[in-house]
Amino acid sequence: MKNKHLIVLAVFLLSTILVVSAIAIAKVLWTFEMKGVVVQYGLYVTYPNGTLLSVLDFGEMERDKNYTKDVVVHNNGTTKLILNLSVPSNNWTTVYSSITWNRESYALSAGTNVTATITWEIKSTAPLIVIPPIPIKVEGS
Repeated sequence: MKNKHLIVLAVFLLSTILVVSAIAIAKVLWTFEMKGVVVQYGLYVTYPNGTLLSVLDFGEMERDKNYTKDVVVHNNGTTKLILNLSVPSNNWTTVYSSITWNRESYALSAGTNVTATITWEIKSTAPLIVIPPIPIKVEGS
């Protein structure tokens, strides 16, 4: 009987050690998202309300119409920048539509900002589909 109690006690102690060990090596996690904006040449772009621009959503658009959105280009660098809008060449930017802005070659002084209007012209040849994302860049050199 005494041996039986010792065996039960040994099993209990061993299981307690295993549980405590498992708790001690359990991982503690804190999940979070990474967000940010890569700033080029001291340049960044915001919505007119000051929020950093990541997506410029034009919503629903019709053929044979122009759509505009204002953005603010900031130069937080120490030198003047000549602005350029870089638009990739694909069917959506050459055949079905065109994307332009009113600040091409604009000289943006250091420490200043300027409102720019981006125009998206949807041509009559545009198919009736959801337009895939178009990665445009505001550049300063």
